[in-house]
Amino acid sequence: MTHEGDRGERRWRRLFLAAAAVVLLWPFPYVAPIRPPNELTRVYQTRAIVEDGTLAIDGEIRRHGTLFDLSRAGGRTYPNKAPGISLLGVPLYAAFRALSKEPPSLAATLWLMEKGLLALPTLALLLLLWGYVGRYTPSPWARLVALTAYAFGSTALPYALLLYGHQLAAVLLFAGFAAYVRGASSGRRRWIALGGVSHGVALLVEYTVAPAVLVMALYA
Repeated sequence: MTHEGDRGERRWRRLFLAAAAVVLLWPFPYVAPIRPPNELTRVYQTRAIVEDGTLAIDGEIRRHGTLFDLSRAGGRTYPNKAPGISLLGVPLYAAFRALSKEPPSLAATLWLMEKGLLALPTLALLLLLWGYVGRYTPSPWARLVALTAYAFGSTALPYALLLYGHQLAAVLLFAGFAAYVRGASSGRRRWIALGGVSHGVALLVEYTVAPAVLVMALYA
């Protein structure tokens, strides 16, 4: 690729990532009266870990009202979701909480977790994919078309705007796979270990990725 072509590719990459950042970071599809249980159960658990020091969300239910998508065991109430999103949200919420005198609202907590755990990792995935796809096609136009279709025309977009586990699990799966590939090609075990950590966290986020994790572990 010529120097001029390289500059053009960088320009298109920056424009693509800037457009993706606006689409992923600007919208916040949360309607408080609906009280979406799939998202708020995770928010409740993150807040309960920091505020109450427990995985049970009974305190949050007393403060903010009950939800669907719950599980009860031993007289206590928990989300019926994989715990990964809730656990990963703890450092974000704890840092936010340390800077405020009062606990942030449910909406503010949901915004923080959605942007920190889904939107930003999806942007990182798009940057990783730009370089990864470039191994198979030197055409920046082909990369731009493929990644535009993925970022704006697939289920990656709605799942990066809602606090579900699917998109974060996808990010972690691909990051782990990329680490495995690099470890296999370089012979450096630390990349294999990093891929294993990434896939372990993916399992905590979304149990249904287990078959993919197993197949890629066998490859590694």
